[in-house]
Amino acid sequence: MMKRLIGIFLLLGLLFSLTGCAGLHQPEPTEPLPEKAWVFFSYGRCRITNAEGQKIVFGIDDEQTDMEVFNTQVAEDTPVIWREEVPYSAFFTLEAPGASREYAHEFYISADNYWAGASGYGIKETSIDLRAGKIRVAGENMELNIIADVLGSKCPLIKISGTAQEEAVVECCEKGAVVSGLTGEGKIAVLDDNDYETTYTFTGEAVEIDVVSQSGEILITPMEG
Repeated sequence: MMKRLIGIFLLLGLLFSLTGCAGLHQPEPTEPLPEKAWVFFSYGRCRITNAEGQKIVFGIDDEQTDMEVFNTQVAEDTPVIWREEVPYSAFFTLEAPGASREYAHEFYISADNYWAGASGYGIKETSIDLRAGKIRVAGENMELNIIADVLGSKCPLIKISGTAQEEAVVECCEKGAVVSGLTGEGKIAVLDDNDYETTYTFTGEAVEIDVVSQSGEILITPMEG
């Protein structure tokens, strides 16, 4: 587990170096959209599809990549994490139905001053909606680390760790994020100049995570309905 955490924070540093920012936020509608995005993934066989229906295909013999790829690099050697520079799109979905739960996998998107993604065990599909600030993961008996950007420059990055049986969703909001689908003991961390975290027992129901109202504190409130 420690090795996986080290890998995640190495990836954080790599993403920050690409964007040149330490405090990132989702672009507001008035901001010009980026022209390119970086796609990070560690799956041996997978399909990545953008909002336009174009694909990156990796290790699937009967399918071909038709998405334009400007640059391909190895971001990390052990485990191998690929990064590919592609045209910006409103969302990206990675599908890896044959992924083994024995290995942890990662899928992140970085686009100018916004990035998000997920890593962990048992993940077979990850969808990242850059404009809505929404990350959805699906699979079986998942152990997850989800790193989400939030709306507005007042919010830091949030890392949410926990387990989910079939699906988990994180949707960014002005105060932080709304999380659903996680169960059992988990952690919520704020990633800024003074990192801090708290533990929380998830029940699968939606909760609001507020990291703005009280500086240095994480407020968690179950959502009604």
